[in-house]
Amino acid sequence: MSGRGLFYNSQVYAGVGAEYPTTWQELLALGDKFKGDESYPLDLDVQSGGTAWYLAVVYVQQLTGKTFMSMDGELGFTEADIKTALDFYKSLEENEVIRTVRERSDSDGNSALYQSAQFINGNIAGVFEWGSAVGKYEAVLDEGVLECGKFLSDGNGNSSGWMIKPSLMYAISGTCIYPDEAAAFMDFLLNDEECAVILGTSRGIPASSYAREALERSGGIEGLPKRNADMLDELDTITISPYMELSRVKEFCNSAVEQVSYGTKTTSEAAAELFDQITKYLEKLKK
Repeated sequence: MSGRGLFYNSQVYAGVGAEYPTTWQELLALGDKFKGDESYPLDLDVQSGGTAWYLAVVYVQQLTGKTFMSMDGELGFTEADIKTALDFYKSLEENEVIRTVRERSDSDGNSALYQSAQFINGNIAGVFEWGSAVGKYEAVLDEGVLECGKFLSDGNGNSSGWMIKPSLMYAISGTCIYPDEAAAFMDFLLNDEECAVILGTSRGIPASSYAREALERSGGIEGLPKRNADMLDELDTITISPYMELSRVKEFCNSAVEQVSYGTKTTSEAAAELFDQITKYLEKLKK
């Protein structure tokens, strides 16, 4: 299992005298700290990662207690909830917590953030990334510079709404002619100590207690992936709906964020369109 976490460049934060945020309000206030340094405390994207919409969804889930999308493909957000998510995203831009979509595109093009000079040079001081994938960001900075931040809460003890998902799953085909042998091999992949050590945390922290214990004994669970996973374990997390992961749904959501960022639609207009697009698409899938 894996979940997105917040990771920060400790040197840049120390240089501007900023603390890692623990609440949404503290996150919004960070823009003022970084203005004079011409850097940003965080980065979000509207590309394949879709971190902009993802973080906005977490914010509204925590605020309302609703789930964006159920495991069986029911939309849990109203049009008003979607507008709240887009308003939150827009407030991040307006408070200069993140770059606008245009600024990000002009600076980085289609390059991944960990390949960007803006991140490597410290102009971008925070990332929102899967715990299983944060190593690529660590690798381009000096050892120990990237640190794990807390999962944001509302300031009143409510830290719900954060999400997790299986980062690797196995299945046995219904037409398999050797199901018992396939199951034995799958058991090896999931629970064998040697296999667990080889795989490590490359696909997240293992859900199997056997594999996790083997990794702990070998020292294979450590660093940022472990700290991120340990903090997630303390939260009342939501498992991401597979419907939220569909490419068309991601396309709809990322497009709405992009329209709001460029100012081609108001948050009300974008929310109405996104609600309609997702509703019709989910209905189509169920026919």
